[in-house]
Amino acid sequence: MSQSASIRKVNHWHQRLADWLIANPTRSNKEAAKEFDVTESWLSTVKNSDAFVDYFTEISRAHSKAVSSSLADKTRAIAEMALDEMGRRLETDATVLPFETIKDTADTMLKRAGYGEAKASAAQTVINVGVVTRGDLEALRSQMRTTPKPIELKAVAPPQETGAKDA
Repeated sequence: MSQSASIRKVNHWHQRLADWLIANPTRSNKEAAKEFDVTESWLSTVKNSDAFVDYFTEISRAHSKAVSSSLADKTRAIAEMALDEMGRRLETDATVLPFETIKDTADTMLKRAGYGEAKASAAQTVINVGVVTRGDLEALRSQMRTTPKPIELKAVAPPQETGAKDA
């Protein structure tokens, strides 16, 4: 793009365009050009200029952060209201509510707050390995080198204690 067809600095018109683009993310360039009474080619020139891209990126991030923060704040506020109401009901209706209901409510709230059962980890496999002699190990290694398919290991019973100890 030539130097004359590029904007060097963002002005109030560019700021309004950026706000409109954020408020109307699904609208086309044609609609934006009509809204701002400019040609699509000029709108494209503005939107692709370094100054506008930098400005638009900055305000888009700020907008996203504000929306995310707003949602998180609202979620927290609703959760607090729900917990306050649950507390009030427990205070006033504790003699009416069954113990299991109170216990389940406490368990649920503690788990959601991060105090509860640890998340289940991946299943663990326990392998009991008996005594393997040097000859058995060499035979298995040899079989592994010559056999392209998986080897089936057979369980070996551990040696029985005889009661007598080796000297």
